Amino acid sequence: MSKKLKMKHLFLGSSGLVLAIYLIVLLTTPLTIFWSADEGAKFLQLQTMSRWQGGNRYHLAYHGERLDPTYRFYPDHPVYPQPLPDGQVRFHWAIWFPLLSIIPFKLFGVAGLYLIPLISGLLTASLSGWIAYRFKPQAAPLTVLAVGLASPIFFYSLLFWEHTLVALLALLALWQAMRLPDLKGRARWLTMALIFMLLLATVALRVEMIFYAIALGLAMLYTIRGNDFSRYSNEKMLLAGITIILLLILGAGLFNFLVERGLLSPRYSQLIGAGFFFIQDPNFWLNLPRHWLELWVNSAASSGPEIPTWLSWLGLTGLILSFLPKIDLTGFKNLLGLVYIGTLLIGLVSLYTLGLDERYRTIHSFFLPAPYLGLTCLFWQYARQARRFDATLLAVTTMLYLLFGTAAVMVRQAEVIANLEWGARYLLPLYPMMIICAVVGLAEALPTYQTRLTRYLLMGFVGALLVIGLAYEWRGIREIQLTKADMLPYAQTINALDSSRPIVTDLLWLPAMLSVYCVDREVYVLLPREKLYPWLEAADGQVDSFVMVTFFLLDPKFINLAPRPITVTEQYQVKDVTFMEFRLK
Repeated sequence: MSKKLKMKHLFLGSSGLVLAIYLIVLLTTPLTIFWSADEGAKFLQLQTMSRWQGGNRYHLAYHGERLDPTYRFYPDHPVYPQPLPDGQVRFHWAIWFPLLSIIPFKLFGVAGLYLIPLISGLLTASLSGWIAYRFKPQAAPLTVLAVGLASPIFFYSLLFWEHTLVALLALLALWQAMRLPDLKGRARWLTMALIFMLLLATVALRVEMIFYAIALGLAMLYTIRGNDFSRYSNEKMLLAGITIILLLILGAGLFNFLVERGLLSPRYSQLIGAGFFFIQDPNFWLNLPRHWLELWVNSAASSGPEIPTWLSWLGLTGLILSFLPKIDLTGFKNLLGLVYIGTLLIGLVSLYTLGLDERYRTIHSFFLPAPYLGLTCLFWQYARQARRFDATLLAVTTMLYLLFGTAAVMVRQAEVIANLEWGARYLLPLYPMMIICAVVGLAEALPTYQTRLTRYLLMGFVGALLVIGLAYEWRGIREIQLTKADMLPYAQTINALDSSRPIVTDLLWLPAMLSVYCVDREVYVLLPREKLYPWLEAADGQVDSFVMVTFFLLDPKFINLAPRPITVTEQYQVKDVTFMEFRLK
């Protein structure tokens, strides 16, 4: 068997292993409970969209309309689909991911919700290996395993989120761009059109992907200028690249015009407006080093890990050292030791954080879950020596997107990182790109070391970093399982209630986190809880009993002052949540 054929078999075996592990983990995790409220709200968006009534009119997935036709007791938070006049609905997120998920949901039930994220994660890992195979066939299997099992792609493949789909589309666009020199005539221009459509799809799904599109467009312009494109002049290809960027922006506006009846959706407009606001704020620029530190190394916000500040700065110093050779134009080999020293530093910080006993729900850092990304710079040397279009394009796109994406996320999140995530999800497409660079660069650098001991030490070092990355993902998966286990008793209690009895709650997250159990019930959100009084007036004569779900007991005086007499028939505690069953006298 030839070496290349053996590598193809290993590549396929690696992809099969990733798929098997994904399925085992997914099928041993409760699927009807969501890890984040965002997932549940997207499920409610899907339910509302499946009740489409033409145009921008939908029948809201809200069974409380019987008592609440004006939506006074509907969740007042933007992540929930918000009712507008004339039956219209404003969605917090773009419609495309829930729309695509309707068919698998109809076919497979709740399990179908996870089909697109899981397949997208698997294909992202496999495509990453295929791209690595272009450069170094021996790098393909390790690339598949690193992307699929030792990076946040693993984590997000198990959630009802569009992030892995976006990562796949972004990587497909890059792969097609890398193939341009191999094509001629109409095939080349059709591929350019496909790249445009893929980039347009990523922006339609996630607004921040406009920065990836710009990075890829600029990288294409830079790379094309230094390559001979047969009958097509550099000027024509430059014009094509510029056209892609312009059409992308116009196309995103057109998509939202058709959907939202405006040039941009409210969500896009809000993000752009917030971005301009923070850019003009002097405090944002004064705190820029802290923003950078929190995104690349660590932030304790939203239940993130708490580590000493000096340790975070040590990690950032290591990352800066590992990237220094990228800006060196002559003596790359003289600076190569900095790559390993810098990667070692971020690896030590990553290992320290991983070993914390305290439970943390989120990881905001881009590099902590994948410390081996410090080796990305090794690919820079390969790209310079190979002088290949695809290698240069990958290197330049990766670096531009790292810069643009980092800046965009810092502006987007501004003063506070308040998102639930396990690895920087707004930069998720960057993980497979940097992993390809790191593994291919390592495969190129390893044979240059003359002593076997040095090669073994380097392989051991990289192996340890990959184990750290794998351990982060398993800890993240454990966190998904713990969160769902925490929610399971609430779900079981709600499921055991008589479906005809309304549920009222002051827990804003409840209808989202447990949306599978609440979507077909009458669930009213009473915030503040004084809204119970007008709700009782609306329910008078139509409801004889209801259940209150709350963290805090209702004061007896508050119950006695109710405009309609009510009495507690049963009260019980489920973990830290109280269920109070009432009867209207």
